[in-house]
Amino acid sequence: MSGNCPSITNDVQEALLYLGETDCFEYTGSAGASIRLEYAGPLHPKLKLAIANGITLEPGETYSNLNPGTLIFVYDYVNRQVGAEAGFCQEDPGDQATLTGCNDGLNTGEYWIRIN
Repeated sequence: MSGNCPSITNDVQEALLYLGETDCFEYTGSAGASIRLEYAGPLHPKLKLAIANGITLEPGETYSNLNPGTLIFVYDYVNRQVGAEAGFCQEDPGDQATLTGCNDGLNTGEYWIRIN
């Protein structure tokens, strides 16, 4: 079901590397779990659950009926920091050994998905 989305069963720390990036995960843990997006920084990430009513969470919000097979998307299209273009980088770094255009801090795109 997941295609290229890695499977997760508990907490995960990831990062949005550029504005417009979408991270995808497939939840494979126990039915009825809670999920929460944690983030602090200049971006405005959202977590979207691919379920019938399309639940979207802001940082700090919790959803309490997560079931196996649910796809989880984390994305950001807004940067609240004036003059900045992205999380770490101004463009997708691809497979480059060194990131270019990454001048707004190495922690700005880091987020946690908490699952209980």
